[in-house]
Amino acid sequence: MSHREPGIHRIRGNLYSVTFSDIECSGVAERDVFDIQGSTETRLRLHQVELSQHSEVAGASEERLPVEILTGAVVASSGGTAGVPTRYLDRGATSLVSAAYNATTVAGAASDETLRWGGAWPINECFNYEPASDKRIQTGLNENLSVRIGVPADALSLNGTIVWEEIGKVPGES
Repeated sequence: MSHREPGIHRIRGNLYSVTFSDIECSGVAERDVFDIQGSTETRLRLHQVELSQHSEVAGASEERLPVEILTGAVVASSGGTAGVPTRYLDRGATSLVSAAYNATTVAGAASDETLRWGGAWPINECFNYEPASDKRIQTGLNENLSVRIGVPADALSLNGTIVWEEIGKVPGES
């Protein structure tokens, strides 16, 4: 017996990821550890964000770093490194969106962003955001998705991966 609702059929889009390793995170301002710049050709759905640090040991057991996932900004972050979206399952077309990581100037402004998820990362552990399929954050056309962290007490060396799905347009959407 199927547990799927009648008339509901979801076609999966192509999956992509961007990964970075051993980047320095320090300073006096929050940063976008990932910023996926939207496209007029597709919406995207966030599947996973994973972060870890391997430099801070003393005091790390007590520090919790704010983590936010925001959508809606149309101005991309700056001061970061361009990421190369990789086909996650090594199939499908080239990504329609672009990505950056470790941006020191955050995307958008509070007036054009929507906080979609907020939490705290105990930095002595890995951070893994991987919601159930019915709770995945989705953007509109030409909207950005940013993963933002607060300011750490000490400089950190970070590793991270983000995985998203490009889901195209709704019929009639422009």
